[in-house]
Amino acid sequence: MLLLMLSGPVTGILQYLSPTLQFLLAVAVFGEPFSSAQMMSFACIWTAVLIYTLGALRATQQGAIEVLEPD
Repeated sequence: MLLLMLSGPVTGILQYLSPTLQFLLAVAVFGEPFSSAQMMSFACIWTAVLIYTLGALRATQQGAIEVLEPD
């Protein structure tokens, strides 16, 4: 319900951060095991997210993507 009331960019950021925060909570608070293979996978995923986000920002700034605001 809360996600319906938030704006698009805020919802997008929360969808990026939610799995990461759950992961950090599991490892830091609940002591879940975290191997080096999992660490590499985590780093690769966030590197891909960063590349995708930077590409989308550049395309938006160059006017290649038209951003539609809700009414």
